[in-house]
Amino acid sequence: MVSTSNFGVKARYARGVIVFLYLFLLPHKTYSQPCSSSCGKISNITYPFRLKHDPDHCGNNLYELNCLNNVTVLKLYDAEYLVQSINYNNYTIRVVDPNIQPTNCSSLPHFFLYRNNFTQKDTNSYKYSFRRSNSTFDYSDRIDLSRPVIYLKCTSPPSNVVDKYYTDTTSCLDEHTYVIVGDPQLGILQPQCRVKLVTLTSFWVPPPSVFSINNIIGNVSYIDIHKALGYGFEISWMQASCRCDYCYLKDPTSEIQCYDFYCKTLVLC
Repeated sequence: MVSTSNFGVKARYARGVIVFLYLFLLPHKTYSQPCSSSCGKISNITYPFRLKHDPDHCGNNLYELNCLNNVTVLKLYDAEYLVQSINYNNYTIRVVDPNIQPTNCSSLPHFFLYRNNFTQKDTNSYKYSFRRSNSTFDYSDRIDLSRPVIYLKCTSPPSNVVDKYYTDTTSCLDEHTYVIVGDPQLGILQPQCRVKLVTLTSFWVPPPSVFSINNIIGNVSYIDIHKALGYGFEISWMQASCRCDYCYLKDPTSEIQCYDFYCKTLVLC
């Protein structure tokens, strides 16, 4: 169980992640020569990314990845995450906690991580434009790239009012540990429960043009939750590639567009 005093350690780690990501996600105005490298299943590592031992002209040093035992690794402060994919079309990189073993549902994430750890909101979400039917205007909305997965240690089972949001982990962990997927609102967290661990997953994120508030996912098995942890979570570098004050991703071309701050409504000018 994580007591209140333990959160001082968590907070120091979180601040370190924030400082690193501030540097990692700064917009860059310089360009390097195009080149490509590979490591394991990540076959196209190109700008802005680079591998540690690539030639100096490849990628950007702030986006450096490492290749360890033929596995691509992204280092965030003291934490190292395994890279699962890089999507240059929507400017996201998907990573997974190295402690998650797909065939062992008792394996837990090693690193405590929440979306607020990230310096910029656009690191963990991005603006997406879309056009409603029978409309000539483009509208914008924000897509969350991940959902929190919250492990709780409870001295007694949650009440019947909220138990559909609590997933029992008895089959893999113990009878006192429950998991919530999503952002719990007021009244969902029970007084007999304490936060043990928080991590992220992008497994249940809706596709573009399907917009919803990041509510809790209920009535899901822990096996499915563990599978979602094995899928990992996405981080966006779109805002770092923005050449103006603020950008959005245009559907369906996935082009980065500058956002006009003189627009006072959701309609993009």
